[in-house]
Amino acid sequence: MKKLILLLLIISLNVTAQSFKLTPSGFVDQMDETKDYVVLNFEGKSKKEIFDLVNAKVVGMFVSAKDIISKSGEDVITINGISTKDISFNGAFNYTMNYTIVLLFKDGKLRINAPSLNNISGTFGDITNKKQLLLQGSGGNFLPIQCIYNKKGELKRENNKSELEQLFNGFIQEIKKGVETPVNW
Repeated sequence: MKKLILLLLIISLNVTAQSFKLTPSGFVDQMDETKDYVVLNFEGKSKKEIFDLVNAKVVGMFVSAKDIISKSGEDVITINGISTKDISFNGAFNYTMNYTIVLLFKDGKLRINAPSLNNISGTFGDITNKKQLLLQGSGGNFLPIQCIYNKKGELKRENNKSELEQLFNGFIQEIKKGVETPVNW
């Protein structure tokens, strides 16, 4: 019985390890909310090797990668992405979201800074019914501004919180998979 409990504990830690959690102040490390980044460890891999594998994976993940990815040597990759289908308003329409993610490289490690959400907005029905999604503030279903958390920091839009976490945690897992099991042509 003790072995089963230990195994379940290890599995649960691996599920939440290296992932972001959305809070009223933005994304934080799921395991340490004082950090606004996660670190992936790749023991035995050089900075250049990690950079090359991540770069190849990121280029393959986006339709027009050259337009959204910028690099600073083999130290930093910045992604200025646009998502048009991952965040919805009551299932009725999808928001368009602009975001930025910065990836930093060291020997054996990759740091992924918390995504910066630059704009989340959309149009419902005709052009006059615009909706904007904010992380924290005041708003409601019939107002043009929707908020994931209210001014007191209470969660109001669980579905949008979950959608954002799934999107960016999925990104982390894809990057991790790209380094651990690279595709050989």
